[in-house]
Amino acid sequence: MLIADLNLTENSPSSSTANGESFLSINEFEKEKISAHIRDAIVKAGGNKKKAAELLGISRAAFYEKMKKYGIE
Repeated sequence: MLIADLNLTENSPSSSTANGESFLSINEFEKEKISAHIRDAIVKAGGNKKKAAELLGISRAAFYEKMKKYGIE
């Protein structure tokens, strides 16, 4: 099978495999992983968002931008 035969679309959030299972697009996979990592940092920092940002190695401003981007409250 050739890659061209897979009928991939870049903008689709997920697609199905040959056996009908759901499969995340790379963008959706990345979004889920980053979101989970941010949430894990918040938990590890005991809810302190400044400390969570420090754990992630980003500024507080960048941290809040990412929280907004990924729908984290």
